[in-house]
Amino acid sequence: SSLAGLSGLANKSPYSASKFGIAGMMDALVEELRGSSPGVKFTTVHPYFVNTRPDLPEHLHLRLPQLDAAFTAKEIIRAMLEEKEAVSIPRHLYFFVHLLRWVIIVIFKTSIYYRSRGKKR
Repeated sequence: SSLAGLSGLANKSPYSASKFGIAGMMDALVEELRGSSPGVKFTTVHPYFVNTRPDLPEHLHLRLPQLDAAFTAKEIIRAMLEEKEAVSIPRHLYFFVHLLRWVIIVIFKTSIYYRSRGKKR
């Protein structure tokens, strides 16, 4: 996915939508296989911009330097080996990314619970 899969980018709607879709698909797969296939693990990666296109800084006003591709690949492999369900790169964005995801999940699951019990909030 991408950090753009957690927060949309101005003038990049198709890109952000595709990344939100990937993150949502990964969440759904985790839930679908949680009980039936506990040995199957997924890692959703939310990297910042990776330095693979030299023209990218011309189109975006980046607040952080782009990530090195080799560093990003190593971080992805590390996250998979550690069986992380989700990881952000750089890792110092981890807290903010996962706080946002946690809030969204709690609100969503709470609303499902109340609707399934016939209660409205």
